[in-house]
Amino acid sequence: ALEVVALEVVVLETVVLARVVLETVVLVTVVLETVVLVTVALATVALARVVLATVALVTAALATVVLATVAVATVVHATVVHATVVLATAALETAVL
Repeated sequence: ALEVVALEVVVLETVVLARVVLETVVLVTVVLETVVLVTVALATVALARVVLATVALVTAALATVVLATVAVATVVHATVVHATVVLATAALETAVL
């Protein structure tokens, strides 16, 4: 009878040990999933920073194109005005003569 009780105690301790091992595995799994979640969050932040930097770069490039277009248009306008003044002056000089 003592052997049976001792065997039952060993079985119960083995069951308790198995539960502890399983709970440890669950805890390690939760920790690993938390690490994965934090890694995904950090990667998302990094991706968002890249997207924002790309948007800023594209915006700066578009602003440069717009400013360059305005500068060219200003030069063309000044040239047309100058040519108009020169032609009008020549026409007036011709008319006076």
